[in-house]
Amino acid sequence: MQLNNIRLPFDVDIQCRSGACWLRGARRSISLRAGESVRVRAFRCFDMETLSPGRVMGSDVVHLAIAATGETEGVGFSHRPSTAWTDEVARPLTLQISKAVFATPDAPWSRAYAAAMLDLSPRELSARMLKEGGALTDLICEQRLMRVFFELSHARGKRAKHGFASRERRDTAFFDRFGVCVEQLAMIGHTGRVSWSGPPSGVNAFRLIARETKSVSCLAP
Repeated sequence: MQLNNIRLPFDVDIQCRSGACWLRGARRSISLRAGESVRVRAFRCFDMETLSPGRVMGSDVVHLAIAATGETEGVGFSHRPSTAWTDEVARPLTLQISKAVFATPDAPWSRAYAAAMLDLSPRELSARMLKEGGALTDLICEQRLMRVFFELSHARGKRAKHGFASRERRDTAFFDRFGVCVEQLAMIGHTGRVSWSGPPSGVNAFRLIARETKSVSCLAP
């Protein structure tokens, strides 16, 4: 099983529950054996590959635990330092928009919509995105795909478009991003080779971010 270009808008502990897996970041890679975990910080891009040869069926099991604020890393697992394989820095505006898009992928996201939500002019938004080295259109598409990834690996959401014009466009973008098709990831989620846990409120907690973005002081010039 290999899943490419995963970039989640929240911290997550990658826990290898059986078998072994590789995580590859922009600069380094790290291997995890059964019982080991590593925390991947928000907005770090990584590939995840298990050693079982099959794309769908296999003995390797990976669990992604959404990290609550202040939670100890790798609870119940032998922790591998995340600094051993990635040291990218998440930009505040980029991360804030990423969380909001992930939380509400079906919203009519555009430069004007994001600027209004942030209480900025479209020109100000573009200037700040440029300063952070981000592209809003790519960011919106990416985080809609991350939401599709999240839902499918829960074995649900196969028919949801999550902001894409059609399921066909969603499926094409999904394959181009992750290297597997929607049906394959849905089956991986169904067999339990990839599973999730997180705060009691789950993904709904991130919807609050979209409502509160206007008051975030870290976005001030």
